[in-house]
Amino acid sequence: CEVVSVVAREQTEMIKVDKCKEKLTALVHEMDDNNDMMISRAEFMNIMVNPEMVRMLAELEVDVESFIQYADFVCGHEVCDIPKFVDIVMLFRSSNNATVKDV
Repeated sequence: CEVVSVVAREQTEMIKVDKCKEKLTALVHEMDDNNDMMISRAEFMNIMVNPEMVRMLAELEVDVESFIQYADFVCGHEVCDIPKFVDIVMLFRSSNNATVKDV
């Protein structure tokens, strides 16, 4: 019984994460000011003050403070593509056993 409940919890979490990643990707696409499919440092800062984005990050249990602190890492020196940006967001989830912040 315990194994079944653990598997069910993991599947529920995976579904939640997948749906959030889809929403996050769509939101970032909307906020891509120049439609180049890349996130610049300026776009990153605009994204991080968007209330809908903040709600989404909270739902994903993202450590927003650390994510913003590591903005240079997140977007590199110039830009990063949207799929990479979404993957990096997922690294800052507080439910991860180890985070970039810990390194």
